[in-house]
Amino acid sequence: MEKTAKQIEKDVFRIMRNSELKNVIGGKFYRAGMRPKNAKTEDVVVKFLTGIDEQEQSGVVLVHVYVPNIQASKDGELVEDITRVDELEELLNATVANLEDGEYLFEKDGTPNSFPVEGIEQHFINMRLHYRRKTF
Repeated sequence: MEKTAKQIEKDVFRIMRNSELKNVIGGKFYRAGMRPKNAKTEDVVVKFLTGIDEQEQSGVVLVHVYVPNIQASKDGELVEDITRVDELEELLNATVANLEDGEYLFEKDGTPNSFPVEGIEQHFINMRLHYRRKTF
């Protein structure tokens, strides 16, 4: 039976929340649109991006890890916490390599990369997670 985008997002959210990330992330796990806009914590957001329905459902789910910026100098300028972002990108790579689920097969769809978040002093790591799921 085919699943909807929200059902797949919920499944991947559950899988990521129970992965190695839960022991490392200082904040919480959220589904798309649920993370508070003023959050200042290190959080994970799971968002369905695209999918194809056939005998095997496949598509991409985004996993965003938010990392607060750090103070670079005494003048108070905040910059990307490169050390922490690097650690988390490596952890994301390892997590995907070890993800096991009886219903889904996962693999990275590109290299994790960080981007600034407009309006708040944070960066987020964007990881595209390709999924495959048999429907028969």
